[in-house]
Amino acid sequence: MRLFLLLALMTLAPMPATAEPVEIYASFGKRGQGWLFGSARDGRCWIALPRHVAGPEEEPQLLPFVFADRRGRSGQSLDPIPVEAVPGAVEAAAGHSDLAFAPVAPGARAPGGCNSRLGLAPRLYAIMLRQTGQLSLITLQGGSAAMFLVEIIRSANDADEGATMLLRASNSSDNRYLIGGLSGSVALMFHEEQAHPGAMVLKVNKTDATAIALRFDRIASAFDIVEAHVAGSAPPTEVADVVATLSGLLGQLDPGAAPLERITGKGGCWRLGIAPGERRVDLMLAVPPGQRVEWLQASLPKDCGAPSVALLDIRWPGAGWQMLTGTCHVTYPDAVDPCRVGRTGPFDLRLRVDGNAAIGRISLE
Repeated sequence: MRLFLLLALMTLAPMPATAEPVEIYASFGKRGQGWLFGSARDGRCWIALPRHVAGPEEEPQLLPFVFADRRGRSGQSLDPIPVEAVPGAVEAAAGHSDLAFAPVAPGARAPGGCNSRLGLAPRLYAIMLRQTGQLSLITLQGGSAAMFLVEIIRSANDADEGATMLLRASNSSDNRYLIGGLSGSVALMFHEEQAHPGAMVLKVNKTDATAIALRFDRIASAFDIVEAHVAGSAPPTEVADVVATLSGLLGQLDPGAAPLERITGKGGCWRLGIAPGERRVDLMLAVPPGQRVEWLQASLPKDCGAPSVALLDIRWPGAGWQMLTGTCHVTYPDAVDPCRVGRTGPFDLRLRVDGNAAIGRISLE
């Protein structure tokens, strides 16, 4: 009954637009959770998450991850930025280094779709948390959402005024949620009939069914430093097209087709048939040494053919093919969905489409 009432309250008191929990599927096999929010600076979508969810502690470079929201919509992040990589960010996070922020890759949300902010004004946290000993923890595990009450049984009485807290389920039957995969879940507070993030779980203590959580005003302070660092070290520039050459085709061109070399330039319309004995059409591109490729876009004119979904593979010199994504869309120019590459040459890229294919242009950025 208590869980039902909490879920009903969430329906009546929605969270700020697009601020929401997400489930994270990291490239090294770990699952965890994070909080999707919008930057107050430019509205860009970000995800806050524990650092260990994005990559093992011994790995200095964190890799992009896939995430899904409560509706099952998935997306991909760019490279996560750990707080320990930015001067002053660990101190802003009340001394916690197990925290990271990941920009969301284009295509996961519509432009301007992240209008939320990262929690309430800092002064409200100390006031509200003193008035309540309970929070509502929401968790996504295996594609399903659950919410249960947690108690603040201890908080650090230091200069950070309780920013680090120890949580315990108010009802012992909810201890079943205090398992692996809970890291990054968020305990919510209700203010003016709306739910706001109160604290993020950084670690679960399975032995005594408790969880260590960090208050969101300190997460917001750390993010401000990380975002300012990113903006200062990499000022916005216009994205330039990458010079790459078509290096191979496994398929059949229509008689009289335009030179396929134009596919990486001004484009055109090519209808490609399956080569004898094959099941797919392959297009290969060679990226020169030192050239950085962030995105690949594949498009076709609306009178050229039907959209398709391709595999996007990469091959380093002397190595075999490895898949980057299984859902690289070849679609119309007004609906282009960029495919993440995020690599520096030299390497080859391969687009593979099951069956016959139509394509108008491949651009790299």
